[in-house]
Amino acid sequence: MGRWEYESFLDVDEPPFVGSVHIGYQKLVPLSGKEQPKAFPAWERLVIWKRRNSENALCAQTPHVNTDVCLRKLEHARIQGAKDAMGNAFNLYLVDYTVGREVFRVLDFEELPEAHQIAGLPPSLTETNAVHRSHPAIN
Repeated sequence: MGRWEYESFLDVDEPPFVGSVHIGYQKLVPLSGKEQPKAFPAWERLVIWKRRNSENALCAQTPHVNTDVCLRKLEHARIQGAKDAMGNAFNLYLVDYTVGREVFRVLDFEELPEAHQIAGLPPSLTETNAVHRSHPAIN
C-alpha cells in the first residue's frame, strides 16, 4: 500500500457509470524542513476512472485529485461526473466503503450533503467531530 492511507480498485456498474475506479487517500506532508506542519495535515484523494471496454491505455483513463484539510469533504466529493445528451449532470459517489460490499450512487448533486453519512469508512479515514470542527476556514 505504500504511502496511501486507503487504496482500492473497484468495479462500477451504475449507469451511466460503467467501468472501474482506483481511489487512494493520503496525507500531504511538507517536502522540506524537519518539522511536521503546525496546522492540520491536508489530505489528497486520487481518483482514476476508466470506462468499461475502453482501450487499456493511459489516454483512456480520467485521473483527478482533490485536496483539502477536511477529510469528510473529500469523502463527500464526487468520484466522476458526466452529462447526458440534454446537458443534465450526473455524479458518481462512493457511499459505502465496507470492503467487499462497496456501494456507489448516481446523484445530481455536485457534492453530497455533509449530513449524509458515509458508511464503512476504515479507521484511517475517520475524522472525529472535534477535529472536524477545528479545521481552519479556507476560502
